[in-house]
Amino acid sequence: MKRIICSFLSVLLIVTILSGCSSTKVGSVNGVSFDADTYNFYVTQIEKQLGVNTYGEDWETVELEGKKLVDIVREEAVNELAVSIIVKQKAKENGLSITQVDKDKLESQIESMKNSIGSEADYELWLLEQGLTDKVYREFIEYSLLSAKLIEKIVPDVSDDELFKYYEENVAHVKHILVKTVDDDMNAVSGDVFAQKQALAYDYLKRAKAGEDFDKMVNDLSEDPGSQSQPEGYYLGKGFILGTTGGMIAEFEATSLSLKIGEISDPVETAYGYHIIKRYDNDKETFETHKEQLQAQIKSVKYSVMLDQWRSEAKVELNNEVIESL
Repeated sequence: MKRIICSFLSVLLIVTILSGCSSTKVGSVNGVSFDADTYNFYVTQIEKQLGVNTYGEDWETVELEGKKLVDIVREEAVNELAVSIIVKQKAKENGLSITQVDKDKLESQIESMKNSIGSEADYELWLLEQGLTDKVYREFIEYSLLSAKLIEKIVPDVSDDELFKYYEENVAHVKHILVKTVDDDMNAVSGDVFAQKQALAYDYLKRAKAGEDFDKMVNDLSEDPGSQSQPEGYYLGKGFILGTTGGMIAEFEATSLSLKIGEISDPVETAYGYHIIKRYDNDKETFETHKEQLQAQIKSVKYSVMLDQWRSEAKVELNNEVIESL
């Protein structure tokens, strides 16, 4: 469960560092208090990440690995909240602050968000769904700007040799054959059709392992549009794909990174269907093209190690009576 919303933080980098609107003190981190609004936001995010609604109305009584799910949610919420406060403290120690340029950028992002959502009422509804207020959301954006400055200042760039080593060890070049078990609207196919699709995936696997040209099979058989638009395949690491800001679906990613070069996976089932994945050698030209993204990625990894260390050293005090009542 460690750093359960790390991907949320690394992609958006929007976590709260100040008090919310509620005056109810929930706890403190290194002497800095946080209130119920701030705490409730983190709880909301953790609940979404863990999919607590899938456990039904009584999800708080559910246990995972001998621990109540509600306690896991609270613990992770406090961990992530603590990190956000610690980072603000570290930024101040390093002489970093929000400038007028940053404030202008903040306002621009707020307006862009409002325009993408629709009306002011839609924006307010979106905030509510995220467990946010306008004030807290603005603090999130300020933090994203401040955090980026902190990474830039305290995490040094790595050499090309270290960068290439990271590329070779942490990035998998893969291609895959997708046999879809959903329609274009992501509705599952019927039981009979599903069985046929499953059998087809295993037939493709048998052919691939018998030595049939995998590249040709991908081109001729894969139902993934990306197989046509990206014939060179995907270069993916944990939580990211080179050339994009996002990552691949979890099951696909985990299998890809576990494969040896030249190895073909058994069919991997995801929400889209069955994937037969093959890992290829990494291309040097791809490394050169994406050095800047790789530099940012490895710095993010190093920064995460720092965050974990700071969190382990932090003094966190909680008002458990208040937490139980929220």
